[in-house]
Amino acid sequence: MKKLLLITLLSIGVLAVKAQDNTHPTAEQRAKALTELMDNKLNLDDAQQGLVAELNLRYAKKVDEISATDASKPEKVQKVSALNDAKEKELKTILSGPQYTKYIEMKEDFIEKMAD
Repeated sequence: MKKLLLITLLSIGVLAVKAQDNTHPTAEQRAKALTELMDNKLNLDDAQQGLVAELNLRYAKKVDEISATDASKPEKVQKVSALNDAKEKELKTILSGPQYTKYIEMKEDFIEKMAD
């Protein structure tokens, strides 16, 4: 369950980025940070950058909507996990095969670091 949550958080773009006033980053800030990270690691072309930025923002906003509900934590995790699956399906159509493989490796590395 912990591993699933970590995978979901990374994939949706909930990064360990804090705004300077120590509040939680907005969906826009999280999406921008994730897009920049993906661009740096995956060498996105201009068209991919735009598509990935839109995708990350759309899903970051959906995560915020889920977070704002009164659902239990397990329900929220399940909903975010379903979002993650949908996002990755879309992402797979945007990235090349090698880029998607590198994205998965990047995600797994993050999980390992968080689990330590």
